[in-house]
Amino acid sequence: MGSLSILFKPISAGCNLRCTYCYYTARRRGQHRVMEPATVNALLGFLRGIPAGYNVSFIWHGGELLLVGRRFFLNALTRTTKAANDAGVQLRHSVQSNGTLLDAAWIELFVLHDVSVSLSLDGPKDIHDLHRRVGRRGSFDRAMRAISMLRDAGIQPGVLATLTQASLGREEDLFAFFTGERLLSFDILPCFFSGDRSRRPLTIAPDEWATFMIRLFDLWYERDDPAIQIRFFNSVLRGLLGRRP
Repeated sequence: MGSLSILFKPISAGCNLRCTYCYYTARRRGQHRVMEPATVNALLGFLRGIPAGYNVSFIWHGGELLLVGRRFFLNALTRTTKAANDAGVQLRHSVQSNGTLLDAAWIELFVLHDVSVSLSLDGPKDIHDLHRRVGRRGSFDRAMRAISMLRDAGIQPGVLATLTQASLGREEDLFAFFTGERLLSFDILPCFFSGDRSRRPLTIAPDEWATFMIRLFDLWYERDDPAIQIRFFNSVLRGLLGRRP
């Protein structure tokens, strides 16, 4: 049967970090909003309408997803999972987080409900802390602590890195960092211009993005280690082989 991946942002733009490249920064005013119960109810109806046998992936994103609170997330997990089971649909949950709010209670919830976890980590400390900050302090140490806690619980997190001007020309540094830390499943997204002039000096031009990714591909190919999974390359290769990216 078919497969379907859907991304949800139940915390809108709410986040405890103030990353300099974030396109939400200018929109954050006052308290963040949480997904309405009616929206969760709509998800249940949606799941019940999917043909039996489908594989569905729910990706819970932010802002910072953990700000939504464990009560909300547990309720959403249990209700959507039940609806999927009733419909004969295979449902998997994953979350994207900066990791700084992660604690034992959240990890217990993820383990209990088999939730996959991906953390935002831009690379080595000097690159990561340049833009991903809590107040005046970088968040690298807290992100690495989250990775350690997840591994202790048997969860091997994926990583999502944002590429800015500070990372250009440092393909080897990023590849060596991620593989050296055994963060073998990762992806890299370019910082793009979204109309906020303050972000323009950080953004990556298309030719810069192409040059970086070609060099990164060469490093990945030369290593020849199937354990290293870079999502962008995997998607391109699957598409070239006639499979779903």
